[in-house]
Amino acid sequence: MKRSPFVKNENYPFGALFSSALGAILLLYFIFGFCISVQAASCPDGTNTTLLEQLGRNRFCIGTDTARFQANYTGGSGFPTYTFFWDADIDNLVDPGENITLDLQNGSTLDGVIWTTDTRDGQRLKVLVQVPGCADYVAQMPTLTNTNNCSSQIETSCICQDNATTPGNGQFLDIIKITGLINQRWTVIAASGAYETSSLAPPAAPSLIPIGTQLTTSAGMPRMYRIGVKHVDGQPYSLTVSNGQTQFTITNGCIYPHPVLNIADSYCVNYPPFTATLTDAVIPASATTITANGVPITAFDPSLYAPGSTVTIAYAFDGSATSGYNPGCNVTGSQEVSIHREAEALACHDVNLSISELGYSVLSPDMFIDGVPCQSSFDLMVMGHDNTMTCADLGKTFRVMVLGYNLGCSAWVTIEDKLPPTFVCEDVTVACGINIWEAALEDFITVRDNCSDDVTVTLIDEQLFDVQCNPSYSAYVTRSYAAVDDFGRQSTCSHTIYFAKGNLSSIAFPADITLDCANPNTSITATGSPTLDGSTIRGFCEFYTTYVDVNVTACCGSVLKRMWTVRDVCTGAVRNQIQNISFSDTQAPTIACPVNSTISADVSVCSATYTFPNLTITDNCARLQDIQTIRYVNGLAVFTNTYPLPVGDNTISYYAIDCCYNVGLCSYTVRVVDNTSPNMVCNGTQASICLDDSGIAVFPYRLIGGNFFTDNCGIRDTAIAMMGGEFGSEVTFTCANVATNDQHQS
Repeated sequence: MKRSPFVKNENYPFGALFSSALGAILLLYFIFGFCISVQAASCPDGTNTTLLEQLGRNRFCIGTDTARFQANYTGGSGFPTYTFFWDADIDNLVDPGENITLDLQNGSTLDGVIWTTDTRDGQRLKVLVQVPGCADYVAQMPTLTNTNNCSSQIETSCICQDNATTPGNGQFLDIIKITGLINQRWTVIAASGAYETSSLAPPAAPSLIPIGTQLTTSAGMPRMYRIGVKHVDGQPYSLTVSNGQTQFTITNGCIYPHPVLNIADSYCVNYPPFTATLTDAVIPASATTITANGVPITAFDPSLYAPGSTVTIAYAFDGSATSGYNPGCNVTGSQEVSIHREAEALACHDVNLSISELGYSVLSPDMFIDGVPCQSSFDLMVMGHDNTMTCADLGKTFRVMVLGYNLGCSAWVTIEDKLPPTFVCEDVTVACGINIWEAALEDFITVRDNCSDDVTVTLIDEQLFDVQCNPSYSAYVTRSYAAVDDFGRQSTCSHTIYFAKGNLSSIAFPADITLDCANPNTSITATGSPTLDGSTIRGFCEFYTTYVDVNVTACCGSVLKRMWTVRDVCTGAVRNQIQNISFSDTQAPTIACPVNSTISADVSVCSATYTFPNLTITDNCARLQDIQTIRYVNGLAVFTNTYPLPVGDNTISYYAIDCCYNVGLCSYTVRVVDNTSPNMVCNGTQASICLDDSGIAVFPYRLIGGNFFTDNCGIRDTAIAMMGGEFGSEVTFTCANVATNDQHQS
C-alpha cells in the first residue's frame, strides 16, 4: 500500500486564541512543514477553554509516514517554560476522533502514535492538552485528505560537466528527486546509460549505477529522495527506482554543441576575405562570437596579416537558451591560423582511404595536399563519384582533382576497410533466475561493423563468482569477447553480468489452474512455479523452493492442492502459498446401448415381463460408483430390474450422469407381440331352430349358449358360420335346412 507525504497548505492563517494577564499557552504542531499556532490564557474558564480549530488540511500518500509534534509552553505567573516533542510513526494504533492526552509537565518528552493514514481520509484526531492547575484544552488536528501525490521528477537536468576529450564523450549530471514518504527505502532496480556520479571523467569509461543503490535524503527534507546520474553526450539514459510497491522510470538525454568553425589552419596572404561562421549540425546557437587576436570579427581577411605570422582565432558557442536542449551548454575553443606568402604551386599525393565506423568516409582536399599550403580553402572533385565513399566502393580507385585559389593538382584514391568491429559492452544486471548460458551472446552486448553485415562473435573468457548474501546481487560473471569481420579484423571487449539479489516479498506464486481430467499434466513445467522478476527461481537466486501436493477429492473430478514454500537462504524468512489445480470434466459418460428387439407377450397376460440388461457404462474421469443411472420406459421412470412391457413398441431410455452433470443418453426399442391364439370351448349343445312364416330363421352369434371364449389380450371380434360356409355375425336357416341337423361353427 502506497502513502504520500504531508504537504504544507499555505491557504490558511495560523489560528490565534485568547490571552490574559496570567500568561499564555503557545502550541505549535509541526507536521511535515504544516503548523498550527494556538494561544490561550492560563486557566481560562467557560467556553474559552476550547482551542480554536486550524482550518488547514493535511495531505498524504497511502503508506507508513512519520509525524513530528512540538509544543512550547510559556506559563503565566508561577508556571515554568518548557518544550516537549512527540515523534510518531503513523500506524494503525489510534482511531479517528480519539483523544490523545498530553500532560504538560516540565521537560516532558512523549512518544506515541498520532493517526492512521491508510483509511483516515476525511477524518480528524483530537489532542487533549492538560495544563497543571487548569482546565483541559482540546485541539482537533486538521482534516486528512488523501491526494496520493507521490511523484518523480528530474530536479536538475543537463548540468554540463565540460569534461569532453573527444566529440561525444562529454558528461552531464542530472539530479533525480522522488517525492515519497518518510522512512521509505527507494532503490535502483534497473539502469541503462545511467552512471555513478563518482565515475571518472573522460576518456575513462563511466561506471553504471549498481542495482540496489539506495536514494538518499537530506536534512530537513525527509520526504525527498535524491540520486545523481551522470550520462554521456547524446546518449539517453533510463533509471528505474522502486520502494517495493511503487516504481518510477526516469529517462533523459542531453547533448553538447559540436560547433564547426569555417576558418582553416593556414591561408595565403592573397586569399580573398570570407564570412566567418560557427555552426552546429544539431543545436541552433543562441549567440556566437569569433575573435582574431582578441578582436571580434564577422569576416576573415588573410591580407590583414603579415606573411609568416600566426593569427589566434577564439570562438564561443552559446547553447544555454536553446529550446529543446535547455539548459544546454556553452562551448569555447581556439585555433592558430598560419599566414603564408602567395603560393606558386600545389602538390598532391595518392591516398588509401579507410571507411569509417559510420560506414562511410568523406574525402577532403587536405587528405591529398603535400606539405602546408598557403591556403587551405580548396575544392575537391572526384571523377565519376561524389566526395562520400561507402562500403560499396571498397577496392575501387578514383581520380581526384584539388582546386584552390589559382592552384590545382590531381591524385588517386583507393578505398579500403581497416577498422575492426566495435563493441557496446556495458555491465548489465539480469534477474537471478535467468540462464545466461542459454541466451545468445548478442543479448548482452552489441557489435557493429562499418562494412560487414555478419560479424562473428566469440566468447573467449568467462569467470563466475558466486557471492554469498550480497544485498545487491547474488553472483556475477565476467566475460570477454572477440569479434571478427568479413576481412578478418578483430576487436575485443569485456564486461560484467550481475545476477540481481531478489526480495522475498517480490516473489510471484503460480496462479490457480484448471486442467482437463483426462490425462492431466500436473508437472510444474505445465502448471507453473514461483517466479522472481518474471523469471523462474533458480540459479543464483538464493531462494530455496519446494512444494508438497495434497489431493482433495471432490465429486466433480478432483482438486490438487499444491503448497509452495520459498525460503530466503540468507535471512531464513519463508513465504507459503497454496496453488489450486482443479480438474474439469466436460465429457458425458458413454453407454453401450442394446440393439432394438422383439419379444412375445406372456401367455396369461397381454404384456411381456422384461428384465433390463446390465449395461456397460464408461466415463473419461468419473468412477462408475459416482455415476448416477436413471431408466425410463415410455417416458416413465422405472426403478425395478423387471417391468411389464405392453404389446407394441416400447422405448427404453437410459441416462447416465457423472459428477460434473454431464449426461449420457442411450435409447432403444423393445417390441412386444401377441403370439398366443384365443382359447374357445364349445359344449356341443344342440338347438332347435324354428323357421318363421316366411321359411327363414336368423341365428345370431350371441344366442349361442354354453360357449366360452378366452384370450390373454382379449377377444377383438367373433363370427359364426354353417359348417363349410362363410363366417359372419349370424347364420340364416331356410327350409332347405329343415331336418338336416346342420352344424354351425363360430
